[in-house]
Amino acid sequence: MTESAARLVDHVLPHAPVRQWVLSLPYRPPYLLAWNHDLCRAVLGVYARALLAFQRRRARGGLVFATADPAA
Repeated sequence: MTESAARLVDHVLPHAPVRQWVLSLPYRPPYLLAWNHDLCRAVLGVYARALLAFQRRRARGGLVFATADPAA
């Protein structure tokens, strides 16, 4: 596993910052999503659409951040 991660970092991913997005849910919903495939697909679809919309607005200059947070 470490070899494949090293190969990705060295040869596949560009030398540019990469943002990781995480979907955090309260205690109970992950268990419901684990057992209900249709619900899981629906939740992930909404999550993906929200992220894509955010990135499109940001790419077009629609989102302006007052201050840059280097820890973000």
